[in-house]
Amino acid sequence: MKRKIRTAMFVVAMTAASITSGYELSGGAIETFDNTTTNMGTESIAVGNQNDDNTLQFINGSKVQSGSASIGSGYAGYSDYRSSGFGGMTYSAPSVSANNNTLIVRGAGSQWISSSSIGIGITHGNSNAMVVADGAHVSSSGGNVGTGRRGYYSRYSSSSSRRTDNDYSTSSIDNSVTVTGAGSRWDNSGSINVGVTYGNGNSIFVSNGGILSSAGGSIGRGYAGSSSYSSSYYSSSSSSYSSTSSTNNSLTVAGNGSRWDNAGALSLGIMNGNNNTLLIENGGVVTNATATIGQGRASSSYSWGSSSAGYGNDNKVVVDGEGSSWSNSGNILLGNNNGNRNSISISNGGTVTADSMEIGKGSYSSSIARADNNRVEVSGSGSRLDVSGTITIGNNYATGNELSVSDGGAVAAETISIASGNSVVLDQGGTLSLSGDFDSNQPGSLSFNGGVLSVEGMVSGFTTLNANARLETANLNGPFIVHGTFAPGNSPADSIVNGSLTIASDGTLEMELGGYGLGTEYDRLTVTGLGELEGSLDVVFIDGFAPTNGASFDLFNWDGGVNGTFSDINSSTLPEGLSWDTSNLYTNGTVTVIPEPSVLALVGIFGSGLWLVRRYFPPV
Repeated sequence: MKRKIRTAMFVVAMTAASITSGYELSGGAIETFDNTTTNMGTESIAVGNQNDDNTLQFINGSKVQSGSASIGSGYAGYSDYRSSGFGGMTYSAPSVSANNNTLIVRGAGSQWISSSSIGIGITHGNSNAMVVADGAHVSSSGGNVGTGRRGYYSRYSSSSSRRTDNDYSTSSIDNSVTVTGAGSRWDNSGSINVGVTYGNGNSIFVSNGGILSSAGGSIGRGYAGSSSYSSSYYSSSSSSYSSTSSTNNSLTVAGNGSRWDNAGALSLGIMNGNNNTLLIENGGVVTNATATIGQGRASSSYSWGSSSAGYGNDNKVVVDGEGSSWSNSGNILLGNNNGNRNSISISNGGTVTADSMEIGKGSYSSSIARADNNRVEVSGSGSRLDVSGTITIGNNYATGNELSVSDGGAVAAETISIASGNSVVLDQGGTLSLSGDFDSNQPGSLSFNGGVLSVEGMVSGFTTLNANARLETANLNGPFIVHGTFAPGNSPADSIVNGSLTIASDGTLEMELGGYGLGTEYDRLTVTGLGELEGSLDVVFIDGFAPTNGASFDLFNWDGGVNGTFSDINSSTLPEGLSWDTSNLYTNGTVTVIPEPSVLALVGIFGSGLWLVRRYFPPV
């Protein structure tokens, strides 16, 4: 049987294994297990069942085993009317809350093993807490932090009776779990859920080397209502469930060594889950399989009933700070099926990895469920988003979705697909690297305002490269006009422009020299169309290379001819006593290293029309 404590504010220090079955702590009590071993078997623990201000502590190496546990469990009221067939009676009960209850597991060696799940704040349970600190360990089959209850209405009638039931919706607010300190752990063989059905403002905080593990997880999962109706000659019935939202819930992993290891899927803001947050900062780490951020449901009507629309709006993932990382072994889906204005922010050295990514995925069923204005932003030195597959931005039912890269941030993927009305914004200081092809002539837009676009495959659709922008690629379909910097190959390569190439007066063509192997150690560029030259040529030494006297480099094949010359030819510094001979640059595209002549000889050479570039041109 249960050991029930109902007394006002007293402390019992347990020093022996004195409890052999589950119990209920209520009446404003405080109970402490201090350096004990206690086996309750599968019996449950209830701290504050429809009751407030109770505290249970397992400290100083205590070891406790139990079944399921609730910390702050309230009650949802109801009303029930029964007509003549049931005596014309009305039954009802009010909702009862359970507030400010706490369970603490503290200290190295302190351990609580629950063979079932742990609930913190259930059915009108508010401001309840579980704390795992200073090297303590909690193990359970799953956990729910802030679980509300959807309301239910039903009506049944027949020729002889009628019955109406109404169960109330009840929220659970401001419940929390804290896992803090090196060695502190909460391990779960099942899923961890923060803010369920009608749970608002609930949180899990993992810090200072604490570890949370689970087989799945959700943050902010509401419920979209539904109704059904049936009738026959003798009777009819109808029933409905109220829509309930779960808002402002959060899970934070902060500090070096702090982790959430999630072996399953992660859901953030699902089915009327709005304004929920996953925050990874200051070296925290989160791992999971797939992730869905912001997902609703389209409303539907059927012959036997209907389902209400659900939304997943304004949810966000923030990965901030050097060492902070979020690793996804599968797909990231940001904004799906009535999921709008959701975001992922990667900043100040944070990193995110995924197998693939979708930003804004609307759908069509019996009605349109859009996914608009979802956004991924990567900014700050060292901040990275690495996607091994494709980044897909928007579809036919999703617009205003965006990937933004700027200010030292970097994004790497195989390819990017941009649907109409959606965009990629690459600003000053940002880098976008693609291992496959890229066609800028997509239904959506690329705003290449600055930064670096590096493509290993074929680049098509570009007509103009803006000032402050840098393009690195070995294969380009022209015509192409350069106002920024064009660097053929994203490392030394034998590159080609299929069509004409114009280096405008404010444009720069950059060629790399790192050895004597054409296409492997130094760049060569073939232009099949006309080369229009007005801007600068920069010759850049890489990997510590310094050419010797007599070395010749075949930099260009001008298959379509050349019009004009480079306004400036800038080179990294040659070794002492050497200079460039560029007299064949506009014919066969070669440059040669020769001895630097004396001043007098140099004057004579200029008079003969031979163009030399001295080693003193400033480095790039």
